[in-house]
Amino acid sequence: MNLSPFLLTPFFVIIGRSGGLIVPFFIAHFYGVSRETDAFFFANGIIMFLWGVFQQVFETVLLPYLAEQKRKSAGHMFFFVRRVLYTVLPLLALVCIGLKFFLPRLLSATSGLDPDMASLVTLIYTFLVPFLLMTVFVSAVNGILNTYKVFWFPAVSPLIRSLVIVAFMFLFHDKLGIHAISAGFVGGEFLRWAVSLYLLFHLGLWTGKNLAAPSDGQGDARSFWGQSVYQVFALGAVQLIPLLNQWYASWLGVGDLSMLNYADRLYQIPFQLFLAGQSQIFLSHWADSYYEQSKTDFRRRVQRDMAVTLGVVTLFAAGCWLSRGLLVRLSLGFGEVKGASLESISSLFGVLIMGLAPAVINTLLLRVLFVMRQSAGFMAQSVIKLGLQLLLNGLLMKVYGLQGIAIATMLNVTVTTLGLYAYILFLWKRQSV
Repeated sequence: MNLSPFLLTPFFVIIGRSGGLIVPFFIAHFYGVSRETDAFFFANGIIMFLWGVFQQVFETVLLPYLAEQKRKSAGHMFFFVRRVLYTVLPLLALVCIGLKFFLPRLLSATSGLDPDMASLVTLIYTFLVPFLLMTVFVSAVNGILNTYKVFWFPAVSPLIRSLVIVAFMFLFHDKLGIHAISAGFVGGEFLRWAVSLYLLFHLGLWTGKNLAAPSDGQGDARSFWGQSVYQVFALGAVQLIPLLNQWYASWLGVGDLSMLNYADRLYQIPFQLFLAGQSQIFLSHWADSYYEQSKTDFRRRVQRDMAVTLGVVTLFAAGCWLSRGLLVRLSLGFGEVKGASLESISSLFGVLIMGLAPAVINTLLLRVLFVMRQSAGFMAQSVIKLGLQLLLNGLLMKVYGLQGIAIATMLNVTVTTLGLYAYILFLWKRQSV
């Protein structure tokens, strides 16, 4: 096996995902903890929920199907991507328009936000919609590049967006206020899309021959949606959990929603580092192994990869927990976030990081289900996870306040990961009978 992707891609991910470190620092530096940051994080949570679902369609769910189409020809693969885009983009546009009109009343009726805050959330959401639409195109290109084992650009390209966001905040935070962040998201994603198209052309993947529609490809996309509707629904349930946490936090004090987001962003740095750096590589190689090797060899490879990953991530998470106070002060302590807010963020981060290893293994196990095309099982696990988060948030927030949401998230991912592993063992045992 060629080890270079596993060695080089994390390096590119560190560069690309450094934006996950930089952007929250600058938000905290320029805007601190306030009603405006609460509104931005709430609106951004809605956008990230939609982004997470559709991004995963192209960069995760679609990948085994692209590997299958590539074996026919590059033309089949590009045609397949276009057919999926023709379905996703109109659907996403309709969802965005519908939310624009119903969001103020929905927030006023179901969240702890007052009417002025609900209006501000809706305005920020509207400004972020063009960013969301651009991410669909970028994710489609990333899916193609991952299929061709070009892992470095999907790993490093988020840095393009992050640098533009930081530049907009630095230049326009006084004139545009909180909206400078939204403008940076839109401008950064547009630049990222332009660079990704250039790369397709430069690598010789974007050619007239590849873009020509194959005569026998009309039914492929319809078959994909028939098999993948469960996975898309399940991804929606999983992606809804961070937004659900923010919904609960909106009932607490001013600034609590922002502090939860700052802690979660710090936690997301190592989690996203793995997610972009290794999981797509595992998925690509596992997809090939599933079709080209015996089922026994496939299982051994999956278990070996997961065991090594679990050991590494557990040690890393332990180091983060022991140094949680220092990490929070170094990352957020030089701007408008001060005193008790730093202590609260440190406590929240300490709870969240204890769930890092289960979350990483959960991500790997889900990709095993993608490869095996066990859509119904994936959907059931996701619905259970969403329901459990609802239950735990309601119970623990009453006792522990804001920290209860973090405890609920950590417990949820641990329990559902154990259940998911037991389910996959059951599937493998049934296959061997």
